[in-house]
Amino acid sequence: MSGALQAVYSNSRSTTVFPAIAMTSTTSPGINVFRFHNNTIGAKYADPAGFSDACYEVAWSNLPGSKTPDIAVASSSSPYIHAWAWNYDSGFGSKYSNPATLPTGSARGVDFFGNGSTQVYDVAVSFNASPYVSVYPWTTGVGFGSKYADPAVLPGSGVNNTDGVNFRYTAGGSQIAVASSVSPYVFVYPWTTGSGFGSKYADPGTLPGGPATAVAFAEDNIAVSTTISPYVSVYPWSTALGFGSKYADPATLPTGAAYDVSWYGLSAEAIAVAHNNSPYMSVYPFTAGFGTKYSDPSTLPTGTGYGVDFTNGVAAGSRSLAVGHAISPYVSVYPFGLPSFVGIGTKSADFTTLPPGLVTSVKFSPNS
Repeated sequence: MSGALQAVYSNSRSTTVFPAIAMTSTTSPGINVFRFHNNTIGAKYADPAGFSDACYEVAWSNLPGSKTPDIAVASSSSPYIHAWAWNYDSGFGSKYSNPATLPTGSARGVDFFGNGSTQVYDVAVSFNASPYVSVYPWTTGVGFGSKYADPAVLPGSGVNNTDGVNFRYTAGGSQIAVASSVSPYVFVYPWTTGSGFGSKYADPGTLPGGPATAVAFAEDNIAVSTTISPYVSVYPWSTALGFGSKYADPATLPTGAAYDVSWYGLSAEAIAVAHNNSPYMSVYPFTAGFGTKYSDPSTLPTGTGYGVDFTNGVAAGSRSLAVGHAISPYVSVYPFGLPSFVGIGTKSADFTTLPPGLVTSVKFSPNS
């Protein structure tokens, strides 16, 4: 999740910094972005010019208060990572040139690295062929720099991933985590802009349950979703020590293979898991461990959940939770707030223009 940003929302197009919701799909054009504010879904932005590919993950760069961040997707076909300039008023700008050294296979995860307040430094993409992860310097307005050297210990295959790479920034040291289909299922490295990967952290004492599909840092925790029970594993995390002892599993497990996991905020007050089998998402309070699962919404997502995300708490109004799923309307959005009310509210009205097919990931913009 992004840190606290400043945003303005009004009815005037000339002064608005519109929050947005982006989603990827395996159906053309592969990326769809809509205006979004206070649990209300707005108009769809025009598609990026000349682009069509099956896409699996979307990421926003984090430029606080700016109307012009960048947006990137991981896709199934070469060049596997695509990035555009973005403007909240007009939408997609020009596509950045491809990196000089491309990823080597179908990409499943993408994430920008920045300090959460003033600058974006790097962009990472995970994919299904060796070396499984590539990271590039990133300059807004310029794009990709020369690829960093691969880590000394490569992560395993990311073929199952839908949200397979995530950065953590702290002033005392930063990290990059990669979800993997092979044991130990999650690989974490120190990360330093300018020099790249450090030596891999030791594996957790208790491994995740099986092939990992997504990984997400909170401030002092790391969560991994997996295709095998218990479907979500969470560990304390510190720069100095790495993984702590795995938290106890939730009393009520997700009901099937999990494909994404998201924190309510960096301080980890709640955690959401998108998964197979009804109710297709499971959401829990989290305070030094899982609390009792929140009641399911009265209107469930329609089909397997593949992506999940919370708004960032920046824009005025209540917070929201979005789930991307397999069956029309493909995305379901719900009010979700602490402490104004506890749990999942009544589903928002569907998008006027629906996504074209199965949604593989969903991400609210940094100013949401």
